[in-house]
Amino acid sequence: MSKDRETLERIRNDQAALRVFPPWAVILSAGLALVTGIALFFLSASLILIATPIIAIVFLYMRWKLRKSFRNTRYKSTDAIIDADYTIIDESRER
Repeated sequence: MSKDRETLERIRNDQAALRVFPPWAVILSAGLALVTGIALFFLSASLILIATPIIAIVFLYMRWKLRKSFRNTRYKSTDAIIDADYTIIDESRER
């Protein structure tokens, strides 16, 4: 706690230390950030270029299979008839 209090006192009294990095360290850090950004951009672009056609092919194949299965499962008009025996219960007669 005393260390934090000392730091706050230095900031209030405008005695805060400003760390100045050497120019070569700033240039090296900026270059590393730039190279990392470019590498991530090319990695994501290549993944998109590879994944998009694969996803499209799988989508078209699944759509074709689904339509084919719907064509094979069409039913005749006689298949839609449900035959059952019904019994009507009149509750007013029971009372």
